[in-house]
Amino acid sequence: MNPSHTTLIDQANQHLQAGLSAQEQGCHQEAVQHLLLARAKQPQSLEIVTALGRSQLALGEVETGLSTLVDALEMQRTYVPALVLLAQGLAEQGQSEEAISIFLRVLDQDSHHPTALLGVGRLFFEHGRWADATVYFQDVLNQMPDHVEARTYQAMIEQRLGHWDIAQALFTDLMQKNPGSARGHNNFGTALLEQSLWDLAVEQFQAALAIQPDYPQAINNLGVTYQKMGNARTALTQFHRALEVKPDYWDAANNLGLSYQNMGQLEEALQAFRLCQRLKPDFADAYFNEGVIWLTRGDWVQGWRGYEWRLKMRKYCNHTHLQQAREISPLPGRSVLVYCEQGFGDAIQFIRFTRALHEKGVRVVVACPRETYPLLATVQGVDHWVVDAEPLPFCDYHVLLLSLPLLLGITTSEKIPATVPYLSADKKQVTYFRRSLAPWTKTFKVGIAWRGNPQHANDRHRSMKPEPLLRLLDIPGLCLINLQKDTTTDERALFSRAERRIVDLTDQLTDFSATAALMDSLDLIITVDTSIAHLAGALAKPVWVLLPAVAEWRWLLERQDSPWYPSMRLFRQATLDDWQGLMDSVMAQLAPMVADPNHHDNHPVPMETS
Repeated sequence: MNPSHTTLIDQANQHLQAGLSAQEQGCHQEAVQHLLLARAKQPQSLEIVTALGRSQLALGEVETGLSTLVDALEMQRTYVPALVLLAQGLAEQGQSEEAISIFLRVLDQDSHHPTALLGVGRLFFEHGRWADATVYFQDVLNQMPDHVEARTYQAMIEQRLGHWDIAQALFTDLMQKNPGSARGHNNFGTALLEQSLWDLAVEQFQAALAIQPDYPQAINNLGVTYQKMGNARTALTQFHRALEVKPDYWDAANNLGLSYQNMGQLEEALQAFRLCQRLKPDFADAYFNEGVIWLTRGDWVQGWRGYEWRLKMRKYCNHTHLQQAREISPLPGRSVLVYCEQGFGDAIQFIRFTRALHEKGVRVVVACPRETYPLLATVQGVDHWVVDAEPLPFCDYHVLLLSLPLLLGITTSEKIPATVPYLSADKKQVTYFRRSLAPWTKTFKVGIAWRGNPQHANDRHRSMKPEPLLRLLDIPGLCLINLQKDTTTDERALFSRAERRIVDLTDQLTDFSATAALMDSLDLIITVDTSIAHLAGALAKPVWVLLPAVAEWRWLLERQDSPWYPSMRLFRQATLDDWQGLMDSVMAQLAPMVADPNHHDNHPVPMETS
């Protein structure tokens, strides 16, 4: 052998060993320097090139690392260490299908490879394919019955399937067997957090941090839990700490922004979201969250553009294959399928834009839930409706309902189509409810709702208890009409003490159309931020909306009116959760209205016909 060649091999091996040693110590920048020198001397060494790719990935140089691993596989396409690292890198990039394919190539060679089995299982889990994930985790457990990660995923799958008792038993058993596992405590805490068992979740995250004080994921999760509990300032402290421990922790940066946003500190929130974008340029949530900031400030141009990033968020993955309508110019003469999305209130608020789309010569098809169909069907400009799981007709383009303002060029609040009413109640139902309310014809009738969807991210602050609203009964000549569905036993008992001054017909409110018909007989609706507010506004009924100190983007900042609904008035808390103070203002302004007969709805009760 040529002595110079032997020298090159020896030098390459020295740099390889130095690089591997640096890797073991977590010094990947130093490892890359040695491994690049080793590769220069031995460019065809699978071990050197693969080790280099590993450290490049660890440094966050994902594209470079993946390219290096591809180089290794061009030398030997079945080299398992490079295949595993490539699959892991692709998974980190969000390229799940490609990662699964690579992991399966590993399993073709070694069907019991634990890293590949776990990798496929994790990816199936992330995409909600619980049964498929279970198969791969069980394969790991067949080899290693006490494998903590596989057993943890097994518990999380049971939780996702709604088997919380089984999941909790599995987690408890795991922690009894592995009390010193910070990761185990963190995973158990995450499961408890998802079950809204916040106090128990805090205990688990604190247990994880007692074992590993600088565990960034546990710090971040503790912050998320405090945020859910309404303790925003403590949550902020945790997110800042997580970023101190792990400066490139993009998830903590995003959560920091959300925490600032929930406190109304919009500039700080904006900076946090932009930090997240720098750390994770392909993380759609951070751009969407920035868009919400601009919408809150009334900047529709930047706002709608940012809001469109939701289409790249995981929850919208089912819409990525559709032929999205992105410009208005090619649409006249074509058909567009509009998907209702998010909450019922969003559907009521944004369905108005279908008329503008129709007026541009577009054949408009709308897919909506059955609960909203009878009401939404009264809007003008829709050519065909698809309800629930009915077959979808062929359409040239598709668009999500809340993308219509961007598509239609709604760049200022003055461009919002605010002609009301744009929805209407069924006349027969209106007649029915007028007869039901006949005994209160000469009474000022106020419809009330105090609670929204409990799954809403800010429901803790936007919903209230009914007691503050019952103060309205202190105003003579007024009665309350309950519009709140699904009242509790305690709430109904509260009503019973008010005798005939609270009217509850909610057992007859079978859908939004029925609620609209009942509203037709009312003088005023007073409600928290929920679909009832949007319904009243769309019907042009006088409506007062009680908002938390930090309200949703659609209500903008500080305004007492709304560009969305001319008949709406906004009442804002001065401080968080101060509903009593808000009601002082409502009471002061409502009492003169009730005393003035010109504000009463004195529609006659229709005569019965045979």
